[in-house]
Amino acid sequence: MPRQQQHGEDYPEQQQQYQEQQQHPLQERPQEQQQQSAPPRNPLKVFVCGDDSSGRSSLVALLTTGQFPEQSFRTLGIEVHQGTLDGRNGEGIPVAYWEGRGSAAHFSPGSLLGYSIGSDAVVVVYNPQLRGGAAARVKAYREATTGEPGRDVPTVVVAGRADLLSEAALAKIRNDDDWFPVSARTGMNVSRLRDWLAAHLQGRRDI
Repeated sequence: MPRQQQHGEDYPEQQQQYQEQQQHPLQERPQEQQQQSAPPRNPLKVFVCGDDSSGRSSLVALLTTGQFPEQSFRTLGIEVHQGTLDGRNGEGIPVAYWEGRGSAAHFSPGSLLGYSIGSDAVVVVYNPQLRGGAAARVKAYREATTGEPGRDVPTVVVAGRADLLSEAALAKIRNDDDWFPVSARTGMNVSRLRDWLAAHLQGRRDI
C-alpha cells in the first residue's frame, strides 16, 4: 500500500522558497517599484488681456504650441490654454493662459478683475496702431487686473503686431524690462516674453 505523501515532499524547490519567505516575510520591493511618480502640479495662472486686433490670441497660441496660427478667430469671452515654460534646471513650469477680450466694450474693469483673480502674472497686449492714448488704455488694464487686495501681481506690457509698424513708429514704443514690442508672426521678442514669464513665475507657489 503506497505511503501517504507529506506536504511539500515532492516539491523541494517550492518548499525551500516557502521556508525562505517565512524567515524573511518583509522583503523590500525593488527600487524601481518603490519610486512613485510625483503628483502633477497645478498650473500657474497667467491672465492675458488687451485691445482687440492686438495679436493677443496669436501670441498665446505661439506661447503654448510653438507655432503661429495660420487662422485666427475672435476670442469670445474667456479662453484657457495650457502651456509649459522652461524653469531652472530645465524643469517645466505648467502654465494656464487665461485669455480674454479686454476692451471696454466687452468687459468692465470689475469683470476684468473678477476673471484675473488668482493670477500669478498678467500680460497686457495693446494695439499700437489704435488711435488714442495707449498709455491711458494700458493704465486702465493694469488697474483692472492687478487690483486684487493683498496680492502683488507682476505685469508685463507688450505692443502687439509690432512687425506692422514703421521703423519710426517702432522706435517710439517704450522698450524696457516690463514693456516692449512683440510680434507673434515674426517671433520678435517672443523669447524675451517667455523669459520674463519664467523669471517672474519661478518663485510663485514654490515652483
